[in-house]
Amino acid sequence: MFTIEQVDDIIIKKDGIDFMKVKRKFGWGVTSRFYRNDNLLLETWLFTAAFYMKVKVKTQSIPQVIEMRKEGGQFYKMYYGDNDLSLELKYFRKPPFIIYKNAFEVAKIGPQRLVTFGGRSFKMESDIKDDDENTLLLMFFLMQLREFS
Repeated sequence: MFTIEQVDDIIIKKDGIDFMKVKRKFGWGVTSRFYRNDNLLLETWLFTAAFYMKVKVKTQSIPQVIEMRKEGGQFYKMYYGDNDLSLELKYFRKPPFIIYKNAFEVAKIGPQRLVTFGGRSFKMESDIKDDDENTLLLMFFLMQLREFS
């Protein structure tokens, strides 16, 4: 299980051990820099306004080259190799966020049951055992995570 804790930056832990960090900079949109073992893996930019969302991959240094495409719906899809990831929000389901890989459900993300002050906390349960693949799932979700409203 992965825990995601956000105040300004985001700290991801796998089974209680630091796994990844996301440094966020707010301005005309949100710039997110994804780090694992102090190595910059990905830099993205997110702009949201009302019902509009724009996600842009600025730089990447991960083994799988990723591409983000808006294909209708509320969220973007991520393409890498012969695979695609999609995200669905089911408002009355717990957990509400579902990630699909090639149309099969592979991960669920929902809020932690902890009380947080000035931040957000999520947990992700994944059917995938590979850390590199779970890194992609986490990046896919977090690059579309809107700033606090």
